[in-house]
Amino acid sequence: MKRFIKLFCFFWLFLILAIACIRIAWILVTPRIMERNVLDKDIHTIVLGGSVGMADWNDSIIHGSKNLCASAMTFGGALNNLKWATEYNENKPDTVILAAGLVSVAYFFDDVDVPEALLKRDEEKRNILNYSVFFNNYKQHIEYWEYILVSFPYKNLEAYKGVEGNFSTEDHIEINHPLAFNQINTAIERAHEYDKQGNMSEEYLKTYFTYQLDNLHKIKEYCGAHQQTLIILNTPMYKILDMASDKGYRQLICSELGDSTLVADYSHFKVPDSTYFRDPEHLNTKGAQYFGEHISREGLQLQYAIDYCMN
Repeated sequence: MKRFIKLFCFFWLFLILAIACIRIAWILVTPRIMERNVLDKDIHTIVLGGSVGMADWNDSIIHGSKNLCASAMTFGGALNNLKWATEYNENKPDTVILAAGLVSVAYFFDDVDVPEALLKRDEEKRNILNYSVFFNNYKQHIEYWEYILVSFPYKNLEAYKGVEGNFSTEDHIEINHPLAFNQINTAIERAHEYDKQGNMSEEYLKTYFTYQLDNLHKIKEYCGAHQQTLIILNTPMYKILDMASDKGYRQLICSELGDSTLVADYSHFKVPDSTYFRDPEHLNTKGAQYFGEHISREGLQLQYAIDYCMN
């Protein structure tokens, strides 16, 4: 009986060690394998951000672009993807389009949506791509798991190209139902708690969305250090700006990123009707195709932040 127990324990110990070794080896090797599959030689533009970028942008809009967005991705996750795309490629992307409109900031409220451990990160935090450091000091950085589990490059292979297959054209049916506006209503309620008038002012955004803004700064700095042109993309929204002014957000872009930052503002982009939206923040497949065809035909309309903030 004792021998059986020893053999049983030895078997499970061996199995656990084998799985651990395979897992560590996979993480150490996979990024270099994946980059050959995902970022081709002719990729010069990458699109980063959360679900608004994933839903609304297709790689065919701009030749040589690649959509690396993923649902619920924070700017911390976008920064990790930017590092990966830049540091594991022979040809470095020279343009970064960041889907960073009002909803991309206002839906990641520090006290609720961003884990506390993420906010208390240490200033000496290592590059998330340095997996050996991660395993050597056993620090479970939330951004690491966001990168591995949410936005790891396998999600951006052939089956994951922006608008294709992500959202159904039937998803617009309840677009005007009050429940469709739950997220923006929550953001407005928080703003009411701040100044009693529901004003998403620059001061309010700077106070309660520090995690997003901190990583927005880091993305700007990273792009500058790697000679990459950063473009802030505001994707189309359905009636949100009738409910919440984006004046504070506009001021924030100038004050945080500088007057010369390039902005592609499509927050007021007109589509034929509500059937082009999945919900108030996302286009559906039909809407994304309509939006993409417009940009392909007219080009991406850019302006400096100083002009954007004056509108």
